[in-house]
Amino acid sequence: MKNQFKINYDKRKLKLIFNNEIFKFNLDDGDVGDFWHSFTLANGVIKDINFYQEDEFQTPIVSVYVVNVDKDDLLTIDTSQETVIEKYKAKGELNNYFNHVKDPEMISTVWYDKLVELIDEALSTLDELFIAHGEKSKYSQAIVLKITHEDYQFNLEGGRYLTEITDEWTLIDDSGYQYNSTVLEHSDLMEVIDYLNEKFAQ
Repeated sequence: MKNQFKINYDKRKLKLIFNNEIFKFNLDDGDVGDFWHSFTLANGVIKDINFYQEDEFQTPIVSVYVVNVDKDDLLTIDTSQETVIEKYKAKGELNNYFNHVKDPEMISTVWYDKLVELIDEALSTLDELFIAHGEKSKYSQAIVLKITHEDYQFNLEGGRYLTEITDEWTLIDDSGYQYNSTVLEHSDLMEVIDYLNEKFAQ
């Protein structure tokens, strides 16, 4: 799966997919617009992430740097060895990140917060499934998970039904047409993800 990041401005959370591993960061733990944080790969190698977005008019960018460890276990960031990650997906209101002001309607009920949390967890599961089981789409070069059980091939439009989901959460029907994931009800999307988990667990 291609290196990428996903940012939720409302919750000020960032998810990094790097070298087929997933890392999650709380942007409140660093400076607004210039976030730095170290993380460790599965093989024990330490890296450092920089999320940079000066204002709402700038495109967000993530850079991953090599971290050197000397004989005294002191860590130094080598900014000459940089991996720039430009592929990203964002959601939420930018003001909720830059101004730390949440939309009251977004937090009006405990039930809404729980729903958002469940959706985020479901999408995280989807990312992990793409890394482990993603394959080439029947209709394009995209990496997808295929929906083969008719009970989960939900109608999308004009009698066409869901057959694939891309690693950017785009839905593809049986004619190759593409849709934003928001065309599915949250409950249907979570049913599809549950189905895929069960499918690949077998």
